[in-house]
Amino acid sequence: MRHWDERENYSIAVAECENSPIDGVTAVGTVGLSDHDLGMGPVRVELIGAFPAVFEHGPNVAATCAFNAFKDGVHTRPDAIHRHVLSLYMPKPMLPHIMMIDPFLWHEGPETLVCDDFQVAWLMMMPISEKERLFAEQKGPDVLTSLFEKHQIDIYDLFRASVA
Repeated sequence: MRHWDERENYSIAVAECENSPIDGVTAVGTVGLSDHDLGMGPVRVELIGAFPAVFEHGPNVAATCAFNAFKDGVHTRPDAIHRHVLSLYMPKPMLPHIMMIDPFLWHEGPETLVCDDFQVAWLMMMPISEKERLFAEQKGPDVLTSLFEKHQIDIYDLFRASVA
Protein backbone atom coordinates (compact mmCIF):
# COMPACT_ATOMS: atom_id res chain seq x y z
CA MET A 1 0.00 0.00 0.00
CA ARG A 2 1.27 3.47 -0.86
CA HIS A 3 1.51 6.07 1.93
CA TRP A 4 1.73 9.80 1.32
CA ASP A 5 3.23 12.57 3.43
CA GLU A 6 0.95 15.29 4.86
CA ARG A 7 1.22 17.52 1.78
CA GLU A 8 0.97 14.55 -0.59
CA ASN A 9 4.28 15.48 -2.23
CA TYR A 10 6.11 12.26 -1.38
CA SER A 11 5.08 8.64 -1.13
CA ILE A 12 6.47 5.34 0.04
CA ALA A 13 5.08 1.84 -0.37
CA VAL A 14 4.72 -0.37 2.69
CA ALA A 15 4.04 -4.10 2.50
CA GLU A 16 2.21 -6.01 5.25
CA CYS A 17 2.32 -9.69 6.13
CA GLU A 18 -0.16 -10.95 8.73
CA ASN A 19 0.89 -13.61 11.25
CA SER A 20 4.56 -13.00 10.64
CA PRO A 21 6.92 -13.74 12.23
CA ILE A 22 4.38 -15.31 14.64
CA ASP A 23 0.59 -15.55 14.94
CA GLY A 24 -1.06 -12.34 16.10
CA VAL A 25 1.73 -10.15 14.76
CA THR A 26 1.86 -8.24 11.49
CA ALA A 27 5.19 -7.64 9.78
CA VAL A 28 5.56 -4.42 7.79
CA GLY A 29 8.32 -3.34 5.46
CA THR A 30 9.10 -0.40 3.25
CA VAL A 31 9.37 -0.87 -0.49
CA GLY A 32 11.38 1.84 -2.19
CA LEU A 33 13.25 3.55 0.63
CA SER A 34 16.38 2.08 -0.95
CA ASP A 35 15.73 4.30 -3.99
CA HIS A 36 16.96 7.17 -1.80
CA ASP A 37 20.61 7.82 -1.00
CA LEU A 38 20.74 8.38 2.76
CA GLY A 39 24.45 9.21 2.75
CA MET A 40 25.83 5.78 3.63
CA GLY A 41 27.92 5.28 0.52
CA PRO A 42 27.16 2.04 -1.30
CA VAL A 43 24.60 0.96 1.32
CA ARG A 44 20.90 1.68 0.99
CA VAL A 45 18.23 0.58 3.46
CA GLU A 46 14.71 -0.73 3.74
CA LEU A 47 12.83 -0.86 7.03
CA ILE A 48 11.06 -3.82 8.56
CA GLY A 49 9.10 -4.18 11.77
CA ALA A 50 6.64 -6.37 13.60
CA PHE A 51 3.65 -5.02 15.51
CA PRO A 52 0.71 -6.62 17.31
CA ALA A 53 -2.04 -7.30 14.78
CA VAL A 54 -4.46 -5.18 16.85
CA PHE A 55 -2.20 -2.15 16.29
CA GLU A 56 -3.34 -1.10 12.84
CA HIS A 57 -0.77 1.67 12.44
CA GLY A 58 2.33 -0.46 11.82
CA PRO A 59 2.44 0.56 8.13
CA ASN A 60 2.10 4.22 9.14
CA VAL A 61 5.04 3.86 11.55
CA ALA A 62 7.17 2.44 8.73
CA ALA A 63 6.11 5.21 6.35
CA THR A 64 6.82 7.90 8.96
CA CYS A 65 10.31 6.53 9.59
CA ALA A 66 10.94 6.40 5.84
CA PHE A 67 9.79 10.01 5.40
CA ASN A 68 11.97 11.00 8.36
CA ALA A 69 14.91 9.42 6.57
CA PHE A 70 14.62 10.66 3.01
CA LYS A 71 12.69 13.92 3.48
CA ASP A 72 14.00 15.18 6.80
CA GLY A 73 17.48 13.65 6.93
CA VAL A 74 16.97 11.78 10.21
CA HIS A 75 19.82 9.29 10.58
CA THR A 76 18.60 5.86 9.57
CA ARG A 77 21.32 3.37 10.32
CA PRO A 78 21.85 0.79 13.07
CA ASP A 79 21.24 2.29 16.53
CA ALA A 80 19.68 5.51 15.18
CA ILE A 81 16.58 6.70 17.01
CA HIS A 82 13.55 8.28 15.36
CA ARG A 83 11.88 10.31 18.06
CA HIS A 84 8.13 10.46 18.82
CA VAL A 85 6.99 8.24 15.94
CA LEU A 86 4.43 6.22 17.88
CA SER A 87 3.22 9.44 19.49
CA LEU A 88 1.62 10.21 16.13
CA TYR A 89 -0.53 7.07 16.28
CA MET A 90 -1.19 6.45 19.99
CA PRO A 91 -2.21 8.79 22.78
CA LYS A 92 0.60 8.94 25.35
CA PRO A 93 2.44 5.79 24.19
CA MET A 94 4.66 3.90 26.64
CA LEU A 95 7.16 3.45 23.79
CA PRO A 96 7.07 6.63 21.69
CA HIS A 97 10.39 6.26 19.86
CA ILE A 98 11.79 3.87 17.27
CA MET A 99 15.35 2.58 17.43
CA MET A 100 16.82 1.04 14.31
CA ILE A 101 18.45 -2.33 14.95
CA ASP A 102 19.64 -5.29 12.91
CA PRO A 103 16.68 -7.57 12.19
CA PHE A 104 16.69 -10.72 14.28
CA LEU A 105 13.08 -11.90 14.29
CA TRP A 106 13.23 -13.54 10.89
CA HIS A 107 15.77 -16.31 11.21
CA GLU A 108 16.06 -16.88 7.47
CA GLY A 109 16.09 -13.27 6.39
CA PRO A 110 15.79 -10.62 5.37
CA GLU A 111 19.19 -10.78 3.79
CA THR A 112 21.23 -7.95 2.33
CA LEU A 113 20.57 -7.62 -1.38
CA VAL A 114 23.48 -6.96 -3.70
CA CYS A 115 22.68 -4.71 -6.67
CA ASP A 116 24.97 -3.38 -9.40
CA ASP A 117 25.94 -0.11 -7.70
CA PHE A 118 24.89 -0.62 -4.07
CA GLN A 119 23.68 -3.04 -1.41
CA VAL A 120 20.26 -2.96 0.24
CA ALA A 121 20.41 -3.71 3.95
CA TRP A 122 17.46 -4.08 6.32
CA LEU A 123 16.87 -2.24 9.58
CA MET A 124 14.30 -3.34 12.11
CA MET A 125 12.15 -0.73 13.84
CA MET A 126 12.17 -1.35 17.60
CA PRO A 127 9.80 0.71 19.79
CA ILE A 128 11.56 2.13 22.88
CA SER A 129 10.61 4.31 25.84
CA GLU A 130 11.85 7.80 26.65
CA LYS A 131 13.97 6.39 29.50
CA GLU A 132 15.46 3.82 27.11
CA ARG A 133 16.21 6.57 24.56
CA LEU A 134 18.05 8.61 27.21
CA PHE A 135 19.85 5.49 28.44
CA ALA A 136 20.99 4.65 24.89
CA GLU A 137 22.30 8.20 24.43
CA GLN A 138 24.20 8.10 27.73
CA LYS A 139 25.49 4.52 27.89
CA GLY A 140 25.23 3.45 24.26
CA PRO A 141 22.70 1.49 22.22
CA ASP A 142 24.67 -1.77 22.67
CA VAL A 143 24.22 -1.55 26.44
CA LEU A 144 20.50 -0.97 25.94
CA THR A 145 20.11 -3.96 23.63
CA SER A 146 21.98 -6.06 26.21
CA LEU A 147 19.37 -4.96 28.77
CA PHE A 148 16.62 -6.04 26.38
CA GLU A 149 18.21 -9.49 26.14
CA LYS A 150 18.81 -9.72 29.90
CA HIS A 151 15.17 -8.88 30.68
CA GLN A 152 13.84 -10.99 27.79
CA ILE A 153 11.42 -8.23 26.79
CA ASP A 154 8.34 -8.96 24.73
CA ILE A 155 9.17 -6.88 21.66
CA TYR A 156 5.59 -7.14 20.41
CA ASP A 157 4.19 -5.50 23.56
CA LEU A 158 3.71 -1.77 22.91
CA PHE A 159 2.79 -1.37 26.59
CA ARG A 160 5.80 -3.14 28.11
CA ALA A 161 7.66 -1.59 31.02
CA SER A 162 10.89 0.25 30.32
CA VAL A 163 14.07 -1.65 31.16
CA ALA A 164 16.07 1.54 31.81
